Amino acid sequence: LLSKFFYSDIGAVRDLAQQELLEREDRLTAVGSLKVILADSSTESYLHQLHAMWTLFKLQQLESADLLDLLNSPHPDLVRNALSVLPQIITSESQVPTDLMDAVQRLAQSPHVNVRMQLALTIGDLPAADASARAQYAAMLVSILRQDPDDVWIQQGVLTSCKDLGADVFERLVADGSSQPQELH
Repeated sequence: LLSKFFYSDIGAVRDLAQQELLEREDRLTAVGSLKVILADSSTESYLHQLHAMWTLFKLQQLESADLLDLLNSPHPDLVRNALSVLPQIITSESQVPTDLMDAVQRLAQSPHVNVRMQLALTIGDLPAADASARAQYAAMLVSILRQDPDDVWIQQGVLTSCKDLGADVFERLVADGSSQPQELH
């Protein structure tokens, strides 16, 4: 019943419904309704999906399959939020599932800088169990950096994720002779 308030145009109503739902003892009974809301992209607003995503996350009921639709959403804020929870959702897996990896790789070319920035930050927390995954992550980081080479925030985001990928990223930057090296600030 409370989940219907996730469609409210008033943020405080959505917040109160979310808070009340999280405090109830029978809160897991709402998971089915929340998953329906999460998949409902029929309205112009995405805020109901955003509230459903974070509520499911807090209830530990958000799954990698749920994130796939969110990562393909036309709403950059929804995509950015989905990227931010991705590492916590796939912690039990040694690698990112193929369908999610395909969606994540496409986001490296997103026209929205805030999506690319969140992706740069998220990559450092994704499981990199093998050389193939590290190569894919390095390619995405280089792509993000090449699109915004003078953006100090993008540079910092990429550097943050280079803790285990630094050599791979450096090799890709050096191997690409199509552009002059940029000084990182």
